[in-house]
Amino acid sequence: MKQLSPSANWAWLLIQLAFIGAVFGTGWYWPGNSESPLSHRSLGLFLMLFSALIGLVGCLTLRSSLSAFPQPKERRLVTRGLYRWMRHPMYAGLLVLALGWVFLTGSFPALIASAALWWFLKRKAALEDKMLARIYPEHASYAESTWCFFSGRSCVLRDPPKK
Repeated sequence: MKQLSPSANWAWLLIQLAFIGAVFGTGWYWPGNSESPLSHRSLGLFLMLFSALIGLVGCLTLRSSLSAFPQPKERRLVTRGLYRWMRHPMYAGLLVLALGWVFLTGSFPALIASAALWWFLKRKAALEDKMLARIYPEHASYAESTWCFFSGRSCVLRDPPKK
C-alpha cells in the first residue's frame, strides 16, 4: 500500500471531525430528559474526564509521532505506555468521550452517532494498521499481542476468511 495523498489524509480527518460533530450536535440539540435510561450525568462527567486522561497520556507517549492523519509518520513504532496494551488509544479516548457525552446528555441520537463514530474509527484504525505494517515489520507481532482499542485484536469488524 502506498502513501495516502494529502487530500486523502484531509478527507479522513474531516470525516472524523464530522462524526465527532454529529455526536456532540445530536446530544446538544436532542438531549434526553432526566427519565431517560441513558441519563447518568455523574457517569458522563467521569467518562469525559477519563477520556481527557487517555488523550493526554496518548499525546505524551506519541510525542513527535502524533498525527491526526491516518498516514503514520515514519519515525518509530510506538509500543510503550498505553500502546503496550492497545493500538490506537487516542481513538479509544474519543469513543470514551462520546459515550460520556451520551450519558451526560441522556441523548439516544448521540448514542447512534457514537456508534457511527466507532464504525468509522474501526476503519481508520484498520487503514493505519495496514500502513504501519508496511513501514514496520514488527507491527504484525505487535498487532497480534494488543487490542484495537476495546474490541479485540482486529480493527476491522470481521476478519477476512483465511485461504
